[in-house]
Amino acid sequence: MDGSGEPPSEKILLEIEGGLILSVKKSWAQDEGRSDLMDLSQCTLLPGLVDSHVHVAISGTEDVDARRHQLGALFGEVKGMIAAHLRDQLLCGVVALRDGGDHRGHALRYKHEPPSDGEGRIALRTAGWGWH
Repeated sequence: MDGSGEPPSEKILLEIEGGLILSVKKSWAQDEGRSDLMDLSQCTLLPGLVDSHVHVAISGTEDVDARRHQLGALFGEVKGMIAAHLRDQLLCGVVALRDGGDHRGHALRYKHEPPSDGEGRIALRTAGWGWH
C-alpha cells in the first residue's frame, strides 16, 4: 500500500539498511530462496503512523483520584509512564506523535531530557503546558 489509491502491490522486494527503506522494486523469481531475504508475504506493510493528539503524561484511567494525583505529580513520578506510553505507541507502529500538553509541562521536559537507554526513537512534538 503506497497511499496512491492503487491496489496493494504484491511480490515486492524492499531493500532496508539501518532501519531505512532504500528501495522498493518488483521481486523476480531469481530472488526467491535468497538467504538474505525475509518473507513477509503474509503481512501488510504500512508506513510509520503518526498520532496527532495524545497526552503522554496522563493515563487513560477513569479513576478520579488517580487523575487528580497525576495533575499534581512531579516529573519523577510521571517520567516512567511517559516512557511506557511512547514504547506502547512504537509497538503499534506509531513513529511520531503530537502531545497536547499537560498540567505541568512534563511531556515537554521529557522531550528535552530523554532517557539515555535509546527510548527516544519516536519523534515527539509537544505543546508544553496544557490549558484546562
